[in-house]
Amino acid sequence: MNRQQELITFLIEELKTYNGVKSLFLKGSLANDTGDEYSDVDFYILVDEAHYDELLDRRETVVKKFKPIVYQSHVNFGQPQVIVIYDNNLHLDLYVIKDIPLNGLDSIEVLYDPDDLLINYRKEVRKDDNKLIIEHLSDVIYTFHELDIAIKRKDDLWAMRLVSHMMADLSLVLCTMYELEKPVLHMKGIYHKLPKELKVKVDEILESMTPKHLMSCIDKVILLTDEIISSRPNEVKERLDTTYFNFVKTEVF
Repeated sequence: MNRQQELITFLIEELKTYNGVKSLFLKGSLANDTGDEYSDVDFYILVDEAHYDELLDRRETVVKKFKPIVYQSHVNFGQPQVIVIYDNNLHLDLYVIKDIPLNGLDSIEVLYDPDDLLINYRKEVRKDDNKLIIEHLSDVIYTFHELDIAIKRKDDLWAMRLVSHMMADLSLVLCTMYELEKPVLHMKGIYHKLPKELKVKVDEILESMTPKHLMSCIDKVILLTDEIISSRPNEVKERLDTTYFNFVKTEVF
């Protein structure tokens, strides 16, 4: 049994005995068969309204029973979440929810669901990849303006940060172009799935992402952006305002 499965098994056996726990399930890479030995565990507890606050209070006790903890934090991005890193470097994201999920962009793996509350869960299909591509390419184009200002101010630290933002947006575009599942998260795996010739270009950008080679790096980002835009169908080109990008290519850098 690997360390993720050991934790999952522990949580199932521990939590299914708690009052109010209706279902247990996974999301993330372990739920959609893209995980590996380094993947974190995105574990969800569906609990009834009457025991919701009680479960929130008992999370601390649950996570501490498994192994010694070296890092712990609480966040809430719409759902209360405990972030835990154990002393074997295993990362757990533990969520407590009270509304039955009926659909979403994520795959789920049902672990415990005695009343079949999750039987009707349906994974949604992304409806408009072109819209996503346009949004991220537009962000890249605008960021060239901020980058120009940072360079003129000789603010290398901020300039490098902006280049990093641009590469994140371009990575999301590439994820969508190559039809990877859930691009917002899976951009971290896009590098290994790129065609060889495109991977070489990305490598060159990454290798030049230093203040010393900043201008060369920007030139390469411009070329990659231009190549991506040129490869898109007319539907995207017509909806994408490239006026400033053309100005960038000829007048700015």
